[in-house]
Parts: sequence; C-alpha cells; structure tokens
Amino acid sequence: MSREEVVRFVTNDALQGEQLASNMWTRAITTSPQITTYYLGYQKVRQAYNAARAAAGEHFELRKFMDAMMELGPVQLEQYVERFSGGARSR
Repeated sequence: MSREEVVRFVTNDALQGEQLASNMWTRAITTSPQITTYYLGYQKVRQAYNAARAAAGEHFELRKFMDAMMELGPVQLEQYVERFSGGARSR
C-alpha cells in the first residue's frame, strides 16, 4: 500500500484519526509484521461480522454484535467467527 492508501484505510475503514494513520504508515515501514497482523485481525473480525449479519438477516444490530464480541473477551479471533457462523445467534 502507498502512504495515501494506508491513511485512507485507517481513517475510512478503521475509523481512526489522521495522527494514528500517519503513525501507522511509519510503523508499517519500520515493523512490517505488525501491520500484517493488524490486517489479518481485521479480516477475521470482518468474517465474524459477515457471519453475524447473514445469521441475523434484517434483525442484525451492530450494537448487539459488538456487545457479543466484548462478552467473549480477549480470545482467539477464530472463536468470534465460530460464535457467529456456527448457528449461534448474537445476543
């Protein structure tokens, strides 16, 4: 990604501020594994989000999805995906 793409991703998709976006670019250059880890985490959370939306259909509520993720606490991201795609409904 170019610097502009990183800034756009961090501000638009991750909903973070310009300063963090600028810092992210610096970190991407100096510690590249860190940005890869963030991206892979983003992909897993997105997978869980998509599974929850598919399971809930028109009854999907972002707040309930986020609360259900927080309820699980700091677990491996795969557990979030399993929770929302394994037929379990978000509370």
